[in-house]
Parts: sequence; C-alpha cells; structure tokens
Amino acid sequence: MASLLQGSLSAQGFVVAVAATGAAALEEAESFDPDVALIDITLGDGPTGIDIAYILHRTRPWIALLMLTKHSDPRTAGAAAGELPAGCGYLQKDRVEDTDRLLAAIKAVLADQSSSVRHDQEPNGPMAALTNQQVETLRLMALGYDNEHIASLRSVSRATVERWITQIFRALDIETHGELNPRVEAVRQFIMASSIPLRT
Repeated sequence: MASLLQGSLSAQGFVVAVAATGAAALEEAESFDPDVALIDITLGDGPTGIDIAYILHRTRPWIALLMLTKHSDPRTAGAAAGELPAGCGYLQKDRVEDTDRLLAAIKAVLADQSSSVRHDQEPNGPMAALTNQQVETLRLMALGYDNEHIASLRSVSRATVERWITQIFRALDIETHGELNPRVEAVRQFIMASSIPLRT
C-alpha cells in the first residue's frame, strides 16, 4: 500500500518519503521535514500511529497529520475515543476510491480543516453504538480470549464481563437466541469494522 501511495502522490507532484515503522517515521520527519504525514494506526511492534501523531504534533506542530487506516474507529485498534491530536484528520482506506479523494483529504488537513476528514467521528459508524469499555471488551473477544481471561485483564469479575458482553449484543442488535452464535457474530462485526487484531 505504501509504494502504491508513493507512486500516486509522486505523480501528483508531491515529494514522498516512506517509513515502515514508527521509529523510521520519526527519523524521516527529522531528515525529510514533510508538510504532511500520512500515518496508519497499526505499525507493528513499537509505538502506534496515534503515538507517532502525538509525537509529531508536539515536536513538529507545523506538520499536517492525516491518519490513513483500515480501522473505522480508532478504538478497534485499542485507542481511546477521540484520542487524536488537535487538527489531525482520519480517513478510512476503503473509502479512498481514487487519488482525488486522498488529495482532498490532504488539502483539508493542510488548510487546518481536518474536521471535514474525521471518518472516526461519524455517528452511524459500525461501532458507534458501543462505549469505549464495550469496544475494548469486544477487541479482547476478537483476540480469542475467554471471559475469565478478559476479567483478569480488565481487573473485574467474570460476571461483570458477562454483563458487558450482553450489553454489546444489545448495542449491536444481535439476537441471543437466534440462528447465529452471538459471540461469533459480535466478533464478526468487529472484524468487519476493523480487521483481525494482532496479539502482541
């Protein structure tokens, strides 16, 4: 994806540098001094894209920031709701049909109009009905953890986790006595909204 973006943006007259990790991105920002940084949330081991965005916002506030990610909601990647630096845009990769859409988003963040590029704040998003706690519980379910382990990770009782999961089913409009296994269906919806989370 990075090389495809590099080619598309270079064809539009942009000078582009690519970094595969958070650490490499910070090094590139130091030596390349970009006007805008396109950042994915998931960067493998090390800091997340949101961490990188905050570091750049603090150390190089003149760089416009645009999250470009598969996640419809940053919470599905383990980030708290609204946890983006001021002025940072958020664009879903699957909603970029062509270069024009990406260029419009880049121009918006360069012009301090990032509010027009905040796909994570859309009220009808697939995970919008869930609280932060419910999204995190669902993310842990998608990682394959059982209720006992989720309770241990969240420092709560198993009964509390069961209550949260019931609330998740209700919020996602999942029948608990229908043809589908509700836990599997909830995880399926989570994966459709983001991806399969990686165990670290």
